[in-house]
Parts: sequence; C-alpha cells; structure tokens
Amino acid sequence: MMETLFTERLILRELMDSDAADLFAIRSSEEVNRYIERPAYQDISELENYIVTQKEKSEIGEWVILGIVLKQTSVLVGSICLFSFSEDRTSCELGYELHPSYQGRGLMVEAMETLLNYLSKSSTLQNLQAVINPENKASLLLAFKLGFKKGRQLDIVKAPYQCYYLGIHGQTQIESKIE
Repeated sequence: MMETLFTERLILRELMDSDAADLFAIRSSEEVNRYIERPAYQDISELENYIVTQKEKSEIGEWVILGIVLKQTSVLVGSICLFSFSEDRTSCELGYELHPSYQGRGLMVEAMETLLNYLSKSSTLQNLQAVINPENKASLLLAFKLGFKKGRQLDIVKAPYQCYYLGIHGQTQIESKIE
C-alpha cells in the first residue's frame, strides 16, 4: 500500500473499482497501446479482471499501481506502475500511461516528479528502469526530462525496446504535498 499523493492538479492514489470505465478508456485506446506489447482491451470485463489482479498483486507487494486523477473533475486520466522488484526491493521497473486527450499538458511530468520525490524520501528503492520503444518520442522525452539515461540492454528486452535507468536518490527534490 502506498500513500495518496497530491500535486497542484492531480491526485495519485490506488485504483478503485469505480475507476473501471476511465481505465477502460485508456487501455482500450490504440494510441496508448501503440508502443507497448499489450493489445488494446476489447471488453470492460478484461479491465475488471485487471483491477482484481492489481489489487491482489499490490497487497502482496508485487506491484504498486497509482491512478492519476484530475483534482477538479475526479476523472482517472492515467496510471503509474512499479513492478518487477528486485529481491532486495532496491530496484524495479516503471510503467506509465496517459489517456491521449490529456497528453501534452505536463500532467505525467507533474505526477512522476511527485512520485520520484516521494520515493526518494520514503523508499528503499534506489533505481528505476523504464523499457521504452524509441519510436515513442513522448515517452522518451518524459524519461529524459526526469533524468533517465540509456543503459545496459537486458537480454529479456527485445528490439526495438531500449532500457533506461534512473537513480532515485540523485533526483532533484520537487515540492509536493503528501497525505
């Protein structure tokens, strides 16, 4: 379980059953799924199963998934996931997604800076890995803006995907409110 985090425009919190329709809109988008190895969801029941699975995996510490919710409207517009934790929980993989209607507004930068700030103060995590398709220019730009650097390619990561790494404790601290 992770604390709920607040930014100027966003709430980062655990996913809830009531997020199903908003999350389905994200995960059924061909644009969102274009650069990842996940087919777009075709039916909301797939998403309902995902929410049950993510709750189970979150409870045992296998995943940490935060919904990105607009404060003004309470609409879930994206998510951030930490997964594939190392045994000592000092590193993991990072994934993120944002509905196309909300891209280009700096929302993911705001969400990620807040999360990284939180993790640098309250976590044993030291390193994050992001696996990015280099054709996904927006994702690469975000990763570079956050300080990720291209690194050693893992055998399990197949072309065209590339590995990018970030040392969390070297992050510039961003002011955020944590409740």
